Amino acid sequence: MRRGVSLAVTGAVLVAVCLGGFLGYYLYQRHLSSDLKRILVAAMDPHCSVADVQQYLHAARPLVRTKRDWDVLAQTQKAFEMAVDAQQTSDEYLQYLQQTLDDGVTRQSAFWKLEQIEEQYRSEGLRVPADLKAQEAEALKEEKRESDEWKQRDNDADREQAEAGKLFNQVRAEIGMPPLPQK
Repeated sequence: MRRGVSLAVTGAVLVAVCLGGFLGYYLYQRHLSSDLKRILVAAMDPHCSVADVQQYLHAARPLVRTKRDWDVLAQTQKAFEMAVDAQQTSDEYLQYLQQTLDDGVTRQSAFWKLEQIEEQYRSEGLRVPADLKAQEAEALKEEKRESDEWKQRDNDADREQAEAGKLFNQVRAEIGMPPLPQK
């Protein structure tokens, strides 16, 4: 009888230890490492440069210990990459707008060049060739298409920037920081 009780107690203790180990492992995997948290807090400073954030994220990789660490770091990297891509697209759009403005002021666009040729024909009293009118119409369509394409890219960049902001705020909440104000 004693042996049966002893086996039952040993079995119960073994089950309790296993359950405790699994519970401990589960809770540990849901924990955010303090070293990683410190680096992410520094990386989330709005005054950090892109190079600084890249260094922080690079330094954070060896500090990842748990599944939650991986998830938070991956989310931070994705938000950072989205924000950088969106900013680059917005910068390119601003350059396009500046170039378009410069071309319009200096009359360097294809449409304006064709318009100048047409004006020369008229000033000399010559009939404007029909293909020149067709070229003007085509140049105007091309400029409109290019403008619409750039506007779409800028709108996509704005949406990507907003999504990156949401991801940054999720990460900030994970590491105990207040959210950034939304624009």
